[in-house]
Amino acid sequence: MAPLIVLLVVTALARTVGALGVGYVASWPAATAVGLAAMFIVTGASHFFPTRRAGFIAIVPPALKHPAALVALTGVLELLGAVALLVSLEAGQLRVAAALSLAVLLFVMFPANVYASQAVRSEHSPNTPPAAANGDAVRLHRSGILCGSGFMTRGQHANAALTPRHRLKVARLVVEDGWPISEVAARFQVSWPTVKRWVDRYLAGESMQDRSSRPKTSPNKTRPAVTKRCVSLRIRLREGPVQLAARLDIAPSTVHRILTTARLNRLSYVDRATCEPIRRYEHPHPGSLVHMDVKKLGNIPDGGGWRYVGRRQGERNRAATPGRPKSKWRNPKLGYAFVHTVIDDHSRVAYTEVHDDETAITAVAVLHRAVEWFAERGVTIQRVLSDNGGAYRSHVWRDTCEALSITPKRTRPYRPQTNGKVERFHRTMADGWAYARCYTSEQERRDALPGWLHQYNEHRPHTACGNQPPFSRLINVPGQYS
Repeated sequence: MAPLIVLLVVTALARTVGALGVGYVASWPAATAVGLAAMFIVTGASHFFPTRRAGFIAIVPPALKHPAALVALTGVLELLGAVALLVSLEAGQLRVAAALSLAVLLFVMFPANVYASQAVRSEHSPNTPPAAANGDAVRLHRSGILCGSGFMTRGQHANAALTPRHRLKVARLVVEDGWPISEVAARFQVSWPTVKRWVDRYLAGESMQDRSSRPKTSPNKTRPAVTKRCVSLRIRLREGPVQLAARLDIAPSTVHRILTTARLNRLSYVDRATCEPIRRYEHPHPGSLVHMDVKKLGNIPDGGGWRYVGRRQGERNRAATPGRPKSKWRNPKLGYAFVHTVIDDHSRVAYTEVHDDETAITAVAVLHRAVEWFAERGVTIQRVLSDNGGAYRSHVWRDTCEALSITPKRTRPYRPQTNGKVERFHRTMADGWAYARCYTSEQERRDALPGWLHQYNEHRPHTACGNQPPFSRLINVPGQYS
């Protein structure tokens, strides 16, 4: 764009001067010749400026040897053409020489222009594969300098001049094709030591990938005995990095690094009762073990509960709810909703019902319906794990499990984490259903449970199932593969 502007501006100025009485540029052809000469002087001189010369060297096709000499030759031809245009105004016989010089110039520069245009088109074409666009093409920067591009590998920054593929090209140009290191450095817009480094690695048979920044030796590395003692003290004493650092005579940051590596940097990762790392378990197939528990939720008054409408309005809605008994302080008793849940240990598929009590009769009825529901989906329940609630310690529960050929199991007292899968499901259910939005009545909340349960079982990704829905772990489910 700059040469074109110079051509137009100088031609207009020359014609204006000619109109004022200067006979040298009195006609439009003479003024145009002056403009062309000025344009070629600007472009020819740019071939010798360092900032622009490197860009011209970069666009010379690799098939042409000695790109620096070619760039200098084209600059000289442009300057000769400019001189011939100015002289030919007085000596018409030089017009032929000027035309020949410009023709030779266009012929020499044509391959470079084609090479640069193909590089830009291959990079921006939507049909060009990433490998071709990034590895075999060159990239044109806003500054007008062309440089190599390629795949970005791990450890390289966004402005890296050489990718592993172009490092190999650099080394082969010097070693196999005999190019001078200075010319290769100018072509790829890197320093002389950079080219020398990759040439030396190529000659030594080393990889063109970045080397690891890890030192070969670490004399100050923490000894394994200190690491083991740090982990042992963390499990036994449950102390933080500062306290453990004082015991071990090392820095608190070192203790934190050791605990993070051992996944003990949070006390939530350690069992509170035994001070041991939490052990995860999972039964091998659906139905091998199911967890059963009851979640107690307060009923919602008509108009909405206090969690969404506030304490004052919640008390008003509670007092206005009809058909509820009164306490001894004359306050309405809304009661509780007992959510009975049966969840499979392997697949995390859940079956849930809401009732008004947690008696043994209700628990037994829920178990019967859960067994039928899982059987319809190809799952036979073999064991059931529950806590030590009264319903699960009753004789009717024992007899029902025996009749269904199910082995009843109970957790140790005050060990709810043993039944953690159903406990975690109740937390997820509370966030996703029970308190997810403002319900205007208890019945509205109960009506929303089947829809949320369907979404949880069949659509919601579960991290324990490889980010797949729990139903993906069941087999022979009707309609699963249709």
